[in-house]
Parts: sequence; structure tokens; C-alpha cells
Amino acid sequence: MSSTFQILLVVLSFLISLVIAGYLILMPNFLPDVPNQRSLHRRVVPRGGGLSFSLTFLIFLTAILLLYPATRTGTMYAVLLGCALITGLGLLDDAFALPALTRLTIEFAVALCVCAIGAPDRMNLFGVVELQGWPVVLIQVFWILMCINFFNFMDGVDGLATIQAWFIALVFGAALWLDLSGFVLIGGSGGMAGGGVAVEAGFQSGLVYQALAVLLFALSAGLLGFLVWNLPPARIFMGDTGSHFLGFLLGFLAVVFPYGTAPLPTGIVVHVSLFEPSVVLADQLLMTLLWLPFFLDSGLTLIRRIARGENPLRAHREHLYQILFQNGWGATRVVALYFAIDVLMLGPVALKLFGWSNLHVLGAAGALATVYALVHTRISAQARKAALAAAE
Repeated sequence: MSSTFQILLVVLSFLISLVIAGYLILMPNFLPDVPNQRSLHRRVVPRGGGLSFSLTFLIFLTAILLLYPATRTGTMYAVLLGCALITGLGLLDDAFALPALTRLTIEFAVALCVCAIGAPDRMNLFGVVELQGWPVVLIQVFWILMCINFFNFMDGVDGLATIQAWFIALVFGAALWLDLSGFVLIGGSGGMAGGGVAVEAGFQSGLVYQALAVLLFALSAGLLGFLVWNLPPARIFMGDTGSHFLGFLLGFLAVVFPYGTAPLPTGIVVHVSLFEPSVVLADQLLMTLLWLPFFLDSGLTLIRRIARGENPLRAHREHLYQILFQNGWGATRVVALYFAIDVLMLGPVALKLFGWSNLHVLGAAGALATVYALVHTRISAQARKAALAAAE
């Protein structure tokens, strides 16, 4: 894959996304998002703008599969199929407001299908536990469903979800590219060989690393093109079309690497190790930490609502970003806060690259998560107490 072709994909992705999103804004009746009592915006804004970058990604992925036969693996086909189906589902939801249970059922079917086609039947959890066998599929499907819905939950402030997705795509694309070049990050003790061959059997092909790294760079450029119109005050929203696509894609890639889809023994195997060096710790840690601000915000909010006996599927305004916005924080300030947290979350990964042990790295990551959770819980409790006092 030539450098010229790669650069062309990135540049075209930005331009195509910019133009499509701008064109959709000019369509007066395109999926209007009318403000209601739960909305944080005050004027009608078109949604479904995620078509600008999701369609671009699908077109470029198809082009790579057609031009480079060696990339036609189960993983790549699964990415193509899953992204296409989930984008279609999101578009239908934007247009017809599908019932939550119907949407969740379809998401489950898509996740199960793509995991069967292109996900490995083993996974490593933070370099501590390696699991192999049928339970892996259940974990993968559950993870993907969380990614889709948690990303959707957090798409509520102008530019927030777009910036988050841009950051994840850019950083994970760079991680795949660096590993392809021999940098010790994901694939093994020596990264990928110069010829693009995995360092040991059972790992993803170097060609898959390269193709998906380029596609993630192109996606990040497409998100920037969309962001031109999505910055506060947003002129278009990505809608479920965009948030479903991003949640699925970035979630699925997190369970794909570094293992390939080569057949493995079907029995359940569990290997636990705290002290052995792990070739995949940085990969799992990186994707988990990049997702952490959204996961903790959505997860903690969901747990509190369930504990109070509330319907977890009902729309609400109790996420941290919503609370901050309602208490006078502008959208730009909220987005800046979450971006600062994103950058901070890269700290434990840097520690791993500097040779820190697994236990120390996981301890640092756990400390960050704990601080975030405590701050989130305190602010949320204060906001709810103030709301109840005002109601009385």
C-alpha cells in the first residue's frame, strides 16, 4: 500500500465528510432534531450527520478490499459487514425512533454475527487473564453492545462524541502503525517484522494492521471534516447513525487485536498471571483507557438509576456532562474537560512502554479510574440533592 494512496485516503476522507455534512445542513427536512425537555439544545438541528464519515469509511474499506486481495480476511469482512449494518440501524433509529428493546435485539444479532466471522476465540484481559473458548464470544458481544450504547448515551453536547471518537481513532491508529514498524506495543516482543508478517502464529497479519491503521487515520480526518459543522453551536448532529457506527467500530477493533482468527482448541482455557510479561497488555489497556471517560460516566449513571429502581432505558439528563452543562458550563468547556481526561488516561500506557511492571501499570490505571469515579459520584450526588431541594 503506497504512501501516496494512504495520504490520498486521509485527505479525501476529510473533504468528502466536510462536503456531505455541509450538504445535509442545507436540506431543511433532513431528520430534524426538535428540542424537548431532555434536550440540551434550543433550536431544530438536523441529525444523521454521521453518514458523512461512516459512508466515507465504508467506501474506503471496500476499495482496500478490492485493490489488495491479501487484506480479505474474516476480520476485515466482519468490520465491513458490521459497520454497514449498524450504520443502517442507526439511520433507521434517527428516522423512526425505534423501540429500545428492538434496537438492542438487532445490535445483539449483529455483534454475535461479526464476532463469529472475524473475532478470535481467545482474549487477554490486561495481561493478567487469558481466556479461550466459547465464553469469549459472550464477553466480546457484551463489550460491543456496551460500546455502541455507551457511546450513544454520551452524544449529547456539541462536539463531545466527535472529539472523543477522533482521539480514539487517531491514537489507536498510531498504535497499530507503530507496532507495524517494530515498536513494542501490541503484537509481541518485537512488534511486526519489516515484511508485515506477524511475529508468531495466531496473531493478526501485518497487512491487517496496516490497512486498519490507515482506515483509522482516514476516519479521524473524516471526523475533523464533520467537526467543522459540529463544533458549538452545532449546525448538525451525528445522531444514532454516527454514534452507533463509531461505538461498534471502535469497540469491535478492541476485541480483534492482536489475535487472529485461526482455529484454536474449543475447550475452555483460563491462564492467570500477574508477573509474566504480556504482549497484549498495552493493547487492552490502551483501548480501555481511551474508552474510560465515556464508560465510567455511562456506567456509573446507569448503576445509580437501576439502584433507584428507575427504567435504565428511559432518556434522562444525569450524565456528568449534562450536569455540568446545566450548571453553567458551556459546551466548549465540557468538551475541553473530557479531552483533558483523555490525554491523562494515556499515562499508564506510557508507563508500560517505559518498562513498568504489569502490576504497577494496572495500579496506576486503577488509581485514575478511582479518582474519576469518586469525582463523578460526588458531583452527581450534589446535583441530585440540589434538584430535589428545588423541587420542594
